[in-house]
Amino acid sequence: MRKLFGMFALLAIFSIPTLAQETPVFEAGGGYQYRSFDMPGGPRLNMNGWQVSGDANITRWLGITADFDGTYKTFGGGDHTVYSYMIGPQIYPVGHHMITPYVNVLFGGAHFGLSNCGGGGCNDSENKFAWGGGGGVDLTVSKHFAIRLAQIEYERTRFFDAGSEGIPFQDNFKIGVGVLIRLGNR
Repeated sequence: MRKLFGMFALLAIFSIPTLAQETPVFEAGGGYQYRSFDMPGGPRLNMNGWQVSGDANITRWLGITADFDGTYKTFGGGDHTVYSYMIGPQIYPVGHHMITPYVNVLFGGAHFGLSNCGGGGCNDSENKFAWGGGGGVDLTVSKHFAIRLAQIEYERTRFFDAGSEGIPFQDNFKIGVGVLIRLGNR
């Protein structure tokens, strides 16, 4: 029994390198984005939209990612839009494998727009600094394709500042899914 256990242990140890995947040089993806937007003085807006990203991998565990998204909601007699555009480091704690978890910290900007208000119409928009962070899990389907099973992020914006009134920051949450195309290998 000991010999059988030893053989299985050796087999398991020597098969670990076969779990490794080559690290892609570049990944680009897109998909669905849900945003829970913290509207000051009102309920959270449940917004739906899109998300695209690009990631240049520097090493097998570190990349630089650029993330862009847009979400939309008609609420309170107007069309609300929120776009964000951020960049930052993305870390793959265990490298690229069949299941690839990652975490990131992103900095950039966000745009809030309000239009088509009831009656006379309105156009109001703001661009502000934004930052966020989160993580997700990708499932490798083939050498060049992966499915983003989940991406969960926190995002902080500060729209609607009214000077001395002390409007707080918006603490937003985003959830996304999508597909990735992977190019080149390290």
